[in-house]
Order: sequence, then C-alpha cells, then structure tokens
Amino acid sequence: SPGRIVEAGPRGRRALPPAADPGAPDGGHRRDARKRARPPGGSRGARRRAHLHDPAGRPEGGEPAADVRGPGAVGLGRRRPRRDPGPRGARPPRPPREPVIVASVRRAVAALAIGATLVGGGARASEIDDALRRASVEVNPPGTIFRIGLNLGHRLMLTSDRAYRVVDPLSGQPVWKDSFSGEVALIAQGGPEQDPASVYRIQVGAYATAESAEDERRKLASSLGVPVVVRFVPDRGSWRVRVGEAKTRAGLAPLLATLRDSGKKGLWIAEETAPGPPGVSIRMVDSSWDTLATSKTRLLALPAPGALLKLEGKTYRGAIEFRVDASGRIRAINWVEMESYLRAVVPSELGPEVWPQLEALKAQAVAARTYALANALQFDDEGFDICATPRCQAYGGASAEHPLSDRAVAATGG
Repeated sequence: SPGRIVEAGPRGRRALPPAADPGAPDGGHRRDARKRARPPGGSRGARRRAHLHDPAGRPEGGEPAADVRGPGAVGLGRRRPRRDPGPRGARPPRPPREPVIVASVRRAVAALAIGATLVGGGARASEIDDALRRASVEVNPPGTIFRIGLNLGHRLMLTSDRAYRVVDPLSGQPVWKDSFSGEVALIAQGGPEQDPASVYRIQVGAYATAESAEDERRKLASSLGVPVVVRFVPDRGSWRVRVGEAKTRAGLAPLLATLRDSGKKGLWIAEETAPGPPGVSIRMVDSSWDTLATSKTRLLALPAPGALLKLEGKTYRGAIEFRVDASGRIRAINWVEMESYLRAVVPSELGPEVWPQLEALKAQAVAARTYALANALQFDDEGFDICATPRCQAYGGASAEHPLSDRAVAATGG
C-alpha cells in the first residue's frame, strides 16, 4: 500500500513500521510512548541520593550534625567535606602510616617502660606500688613485670608446697607470722559475704577523654541536681557519664522521662556493682585456726626461692597481691614476668594436647604477646594490667604450662 516500506528477508517480505515523526506528540515511536514519565528529580533512589551530589543539600563544609550529647562524645556521625581532587591524574602523596598493631604495641611498650621505672618512683604510682614492684622483681626472672587480675571474693585460700611469707607491701615486714607452711584464708572483714547488690544509673553519653566527660558531668549535676558520675570502661577505652542512682530500674523512671523531655537521646540504664561498706580490711586465718585482723587493705604473698604459690587450687609463678576493692571484696593480683605469663596463656588458649603443632603454637605465642602489650594498663584503675579470663586472655597459671608451648614461647621471644 502507499506509504509503506517493504523489506525482503530470508523468510519472505515484511512491512516495516512507519518512520519516526519528530513532531508527533509521543516522540515518534510507539515504544517511547509506553515509557513512564520520570518524576521531577529522577527516580526514587536518585532523589534519596541527591544530597550526596548537591552541596546545598548538606551542612556547609561538612559540619557535624547536631548531637544532644555535646562535644567530645564517642560515635558522633560526621560528614566529611569533599576533597578537591586537583588536576586529573594528580594525587597528593600519602604520608607513610604505621600499622595499627605496631603503633599500639609501641604505645603499650612505652607505658610499660613507665611502669618499669616505678622503682625510682613516678607521678602515676603510689609508694605502695613502688614497693610491690621491687618485691616482685626478687621472685621473678629478669624481664617486664605484668599484673594479672585473678580471683575476686569474700574469702580466698592461699598455700604453697614450701614455706612462704605474707608481708606488708610498704615495709616488706611480715604482718603476722614469719612464714606459713600450710593453707591460709584471707577474708574481707566487714565486707559483703554474698555477691554485692547492684545500683542502677542512666547513661547519657560516652566520651573519648576524661576531660570532656568531666565537663558534661559538671553541667548535668548543675542542671539536674542529682548524682552524676563518670565511669571508665576499659574494654571500650571510653568514659561514660551516668546520671541518678536507684536500687531498681523502675526507680529511675521519673528521671528518665525528664531527660527525654529535655531532648536527650540514646539513653539506657546501666547496672553497676554497689560500693562496699567503709572500713573493710583483711583478716588472716591459718591452718591451726589462729587468726589475726591485720587492719590492712593490701598484702603481698612471696614464695620461697624456686617455689610456687597456689591460690584456690591453681599454682602461679611470681608474687600474689591481695587488696580490698571498691565492692568490699578481696582481689588477688599475680605480679609475674611477661614470658612466664605467656607460658601459661599459650596452652590455655591453644591446647598443645589437642593441637600439637609447634608452628601453630608459635603463632599463638606471637598473638598472645601482642595482645598483652597492646592492652597493658587496661585495668589500671583496679590495680592490674589484664584479666585472667577469656574476656582478655585465658590464663591458667603454672598448672597449664606444657613443654611444647614453652618451646613456642621461647622461640618467639626477644
């Protein structure tokens, strides 16, 4: 028919559709007419991403969004300003960066070096800490002294296979008998016999520095008129500001409503161990049931040369300190040389009997040493460097040592 174009092909003749007419209302092609008209601003996904490409849609210069927790709070969301890429192909040289683990280890070694100078005294350490370190050096092989937080309880049992001493850390003199040959109980006299009660507070923010947390604490204490405290959380390395105090969660409901009405967000109720009663001290009871109230809050147990101390059924190298903590219970702390500590950590983390491969144990020794150095002084507020549980690294004491893991520790030292 007139106006139609016919094309010859291998399967015969067929008619082609009419040519596109630019003046037609639908754009000239039936397929174009079936296309949906895009809404203003593009597709839904494009509209959601528009602020990423439109400078007017984000804060000027990449300023941080307002945050109710105030300056210094950890975890604030910030939009970084876009950097000028410069001429095409030109990229400014990056400064060399130290690996994260290496940097952490170097900082920790510096911290331990400060601790190692405690014999001469330091601004951070007390006089008792100086004396404890000096006494611990005498019962450990040469090396860096590490403090491991052991058992915590109302009563702890101590013994040794040879005569041992319990002394006043400051004077180095026996607090009772010159030496002991059997089991001795150390009891928190005046402290809670059961697990201490809990106290509840409302956490309003976490801060990267103690100074910023203290500033927020002062502001909240002034405006609210309720107890406000700062708590350091060693696992996170941050300072938490907590408001109020109650024996139950429900007791904080009115204060929680007040904080929410004032615009505070991200609030949650934290549970803490209630502080112990004042005046708690250490009482000693020996195997013959003789007893002495020492009036001391810190004691040090020292083994005989070449012997080991046994605490609650586990043997340990080095010295063991006993101190009354904030909850009114006694905390045992093992003052031990670093390589001796690793001899008990490596087999506790990777059992040589289960995995008797020297190279695998060497890798575990490197990992354990790196972790210990990177987390030194983590629990310094509680009087020790690192804990003895899987929360830090499993530490089984000398009872856990094994000849194969000993070889791995010795091969990776230095």
